[in-house]
Amino acid sequence: MDRRRVIGIDPGIRKIGYAVIEVKGEKVEGIVSGSISLPPDSDERISVFSKFVEQLLTTYKPFAVALEDVFSARNPRVALKMGEVKGILKFLCLVNRVKIFEYPPAEIKKRISGNGLAKKEQMRKALRFWIGDIKLPDAHSADAIAVAIHCVKTCKYDRLS
Repeated sequence: MDRRRVIGIDPGIRKIGYAVIEVKGEKVEGIVSGSISLPPDSDERISVFSKFVEQLLTTYKPFAVALEDVFSARNPRVALKMGEVKGILKFLCLVNRVKIFEYPPAEIKKRISGNGLAKKEQMRKALRFWIGDIKLPDAHSADAIAVAIHCVKTCKYDRLS
């Protein structure tokens, strides 16, 4: 039976959610999740985030990284900062020869809860179906678990290998 390991990332400017899931067949067997706070200074934020992602990639050696595609057109500064985070992530995946997939939040919500407009609490309840009664540290890590599961369930295994 094949095993697939995927890292899910819930990007943010101040806090990044992450999850490493391992799937055997149809069952999610292993989950490591949490979130990291990022410093407000742009250069320091880039440094902390890139070191953290590099550590995740080298420690867990995933087949893929799944990213919640967040777009903020309301605030150009936020959009630029999010672009930095996504650019770093894409670069590190390319260097480490790991495929990266991006999914819009509504698509992830639809897959996990059946409702593309699900609220945070609905998503947390729906995640229990997929992962059992595992304590979810915070909303960012829950979102990262959701995007990782969505990737595994959406992608064909040959696209991940």
